[in-house]
Amino acid sequence: MHTSEAQAILNTFGYLQYGLVTSAQAADSGIDSTTMTRLSQRDVIRRVRRGVYILAGVAEDALTEIRAAWLATSPQVLAEDRLKDEAPIVVSHVSAASVLDLGDITPAKHMFSSPLRKQSSAADIRHRIAALPDDNITVVEGIPVTTALRTVVDLARDYLDGDQLHHVIADAVHDHRVKVSSLSKRLAPYAGEYGYDSGEELVAESLLRFPEDESSAEAAQFLAVAQALEGLNTSAFEGAIVEAVRGLMTSRLKNFYSFDYTNLVNSISNLDLGYGSHFSQASWEGALRQNADATARIIETSA
Repeated sequence: MHTSEAQAILNTFGYLQYGLVTSAQAADSGIDSTTMTRLSQRDVIRRVRRGVYILAGVAEDALTEIRAAWLATSPQVLAEDRLKDEAPIVVSHVSAASVLDLGDITPAKHMFSSPLRKQSSAADIRHRIAALPDDNITVVEGIPVTTALRTVVDLARDYLDGDQLHHVIADAVHDHRVKVSSLSKRLAPYAGEYGYDSGEELVAESLLRFPEDESSAEAAQFLAVAQALEGLNTSAFEGAIVEAVRGLMTSRLKNFYSFDYTNLVNSISNLDLGYGSHFSQASWEGALRQNADATARIIETSA
């Protein structure tokens, strides 16, 4: 097969698999190993891991490594077809935490789960046997991954380090909006291993350690700055602030809201929409008179 023809075939696989293609897929399409080697030497493709290549024009991202490992677990099957598998191989445990940005975990090995027994000769891939209902699986950029809730439970079952688990739990709640009640219930069987009487206590402690906004240190710094500002004499700034706000509001009214504001002013002046119903007519009309000049200028500039 000519290299140009082989390159076109590889481009098709790359288009469907985020720039990746396996040597098994290439071989099934009639591209022999000699041609693959020649294309690699010409920098048309480059090796990501054994049996998996990326097209040279595609930049690697944070998911390239795990995606390549996942493709390698069933290298002949197209990625989109694998998503329809009744017994899918799914990214799980610490690898799922990394993909979902739960906590701050760097997996030493790529972890996958499947209902069927699966083995790999690759030293950096580990398979687990597990039942995976559909509602336990999500898809992240074409890769099947255990959901945030399932991932947290899997890590607790594996007795992940306590500090790391707290971080994972907090991120699941804050970033993935996992319900605290659901999480507490699922973590209840493992709470005792971490020194808590219930799943609720375990989750509560995690949220205290890793609040959604600033960390405790950042909050303390903010408080110190706020306390220092309390002694500041702000009167010197009031004139400048008022002038700046007046200029900003005038500009916004003129450029963006002039039409609506003009209609509103006319309606209020005529008291035909009831905007002054909560005031006495005398006080309402007095307020209008005091702002007559400003109202006239706004109406004039928006006419």
